[in-house]
Amino acid sequence: LPVIGKSICSLGVNLPFRRSTDNVDMATLPKYIVNTLSGTSVKCAEHLAQLMSSRDKVPKFDYGRAKNQQKYKSGYSPFYSGKISTPLIIFHSVSDPFTDMKAVSDLKKVAKVVYDKVIRDDSFNHVNFIFSNDVNEKVNNDLLTLFSKIADL
Repeated sequence: LPVIGKSICSLGVNLPFRRSTDNVDMATLPKYIVNTLSGTSVKCAEHLAQLMSSRDKVPKFDYGRAKNQQKYKSGYSPFYSGKISTPLIIFHSVSDPFTDMKAVSDLKKVAKVVYDKVIRDDSFNHVNFIFSNDVNEKVNNDLLTLFSKIADL
């Protein structure tokens, strides 16, 4: 990539996540970003933005007052109950700006968490779960082992 392209990709990762891209292969980052974004919808991205603006509760998709009234029988989108019965496997990082330790602790109070791995690396943040050069060592190998155990049940 030309230097300008690498700089733009680096900014796209560094600005929202306030971290270095030292452990990210900048040559493949544009391909990862395009592939990651191509697997989502505008509605999913919009819901993510809605979730990021909510505080402690998780709202259902906000369609706007009129469509919310049709769909939810209220002008506002309701919140999910938080009662999760499916067993959960959690991987999270101490440096993730979107998920802090309190949020994980709160989730564990209402959910059946069967596996909880904390990545204790200050340079490993939200974006590193996809783009990091050491994601196999820190996440994927454990995840594959867990999937293998589940498949054997």
